[in-house]
Amino acid sequence: DDEEDDEADETRAPVHSFISAARAALEGQVSSLTSLEGDAALLRYLVARPTQASPAEMLIAWANYYLAKQKQPVLVSQLSDLESCDLYASLLSLLDPSFDASNFADIPLADKQDRIGTTLRESGSDFDFEALFKMDDTDGKHVGILLAMLVSVGIDSLDDIQNDIVCRRVAACTYINSVLGVNVSPMDLLAACMDSDILLRTFQNTFPNVIDQRLVDSWKGAGSMPSLDGVPCLLVLLSQAARSVGATLGNVPLNNPLTFARALHELVWGLVEACVLVHIDPKRPQLAALKATGESPAKFLSLPQSSLLIRWVNFQLRQRTNRAISNFTDDLEDCENLMYLLLQIAPAGGAGILPASFEQDLLKELAWDHRAASIMRAVEGNFGVKPLLMTASDPSGAENARLNAPLVALVLRVSLSLPHDAKQVAQIQRALEQSLEAESEQERVRDELLAWMKSLGIEVRNLGEDLRNGSVFVRLLDKVAPSGTIDQRKVKAAPGKLLFMWV
Repeated sequence: DDEEDDEADETRAPVHSFISAARAALEGQVSSLTSLEGDAALLRYLVARPTQASPAEMLIAWANYYLAKQKQPVLVSQLSDLESCDLYASLLSLLDPSFDASNFADIPLADKQDRIGTTLRESGSDFDFEALFKMDDTDGKHVGILLAMLVSVGIDSLDDIQNDIVCRRVAACTYINSVLGVNVSPMDLLAACMDSDILLRTFQNTFPNVIDQRLVDSWKGAGSMPSLDGVPCLLVLLSQAARSVGATLGNVPLNNPLTFARALHELVWGLVEACVLVHIDPKRPQLAALKATGESPAKFLSLPQSSLLIRWVNFQLRQRTNRAISNFTDDLEDCENLMYLLLQIAPAGGAGILPASFEQDLLKELAWDHRAASIMRAVEGNFGVKPLLMTASDPSGAENARLNAPLVALVLRVSLSLPHDAKQVAQIQRALEQSLEAESEQERVRDELLAWMKSLGIEVRNLGEDLRNGSVFVRLLDKVAPSGTIDQRKVKAAPGKLLFMWV
């Protein structure tokens, strides 16, 4: 137990440093927080330009990171937005589930301040919140309260930021630096994506024919990048292009200044993830061996990338063990399944790929983060794969599915280790050809229908959307049916409902 406590203290050292700096700042001039500058590295990942961000901007970004998790989020745009204490209540309810924010907006301001201070004191905080609320300096007051809330009940939020933001930012930066031969730091990655074309070049390296380079060149030739709703057009274009190739970007808007940094983070990671996973495609003949017995080719072709990756891992594991995984989180956290995966595709002692004692040494190691570091050294040193998940010196994020899946995909790319089943390949190829033929026929019929409706003077762009409420069908009948067939007086429409008509 003492050893575990010592290890826990070591892992929390940055947090202890952060708390010390925060306390020193609150004991001094709260509005400046100069002593916090060197210890708030994690918060800097929440802003787009960290080198220019003030402590107040970082704390607002931290508050908005959590407030955005609400179903109908109200975010902080400036410190004065916190004056009513309602946003403090929303933030506190997210950080401390025991805090009841119901009917909070209806009570007097003094009672709001007392409830917030009481809750934080009950959580073990020894900050003088009454004195903070009475400060005359409005900005200094709210910076101090946010900082005190962070230190009192928000320390675990730093772990969330580490896993959700920092680990993925480091992974994306590792990939971009490797592909482009540049040297951008994770902290500066968002700013670099705003100020240069590194994100465009990363995308085009994998998807060269999606974006029309002539459009980009025309923007460059104009001398300055145009913007749309305050967002550089290149980022808007990349967002659309990334979605077109199946990237997962979330629903955070780029054109909201309060969510821009988070939206850009999601764009960068989603784009990198799409680049890494692009070859995990059931249409690839090499993956035909993963088709399940009795599974229809059409169903196999519709498998998502994550399911296909899990099948590949399980195929390898079952050649050597009776193990199987169903996810990229809990089933990989102790690293044993990753170890057996590597041993299967590159046997220990075989051709000098892995050390003969690789399995024995890893199983003797009880610390999972040390096991993860060993896996990463093997992946990078023996397979030539730059691990995006973590490094030997920073094995954090081992339970992050959005990082583990790309790691496995990179290993698959360099060592497929699947049998070539000619019969399975032929089945998949036939199903793919039939699917493409059906899709082509559907497109032909759609184009003919659109052209026919246009010839009648009815402009329709999307059959699914434009014909949804029935109004286009009424107009079509009015054009082609005998005069008087449609009694327009009996045609009724209600927003959001189907159009009903009496003929």
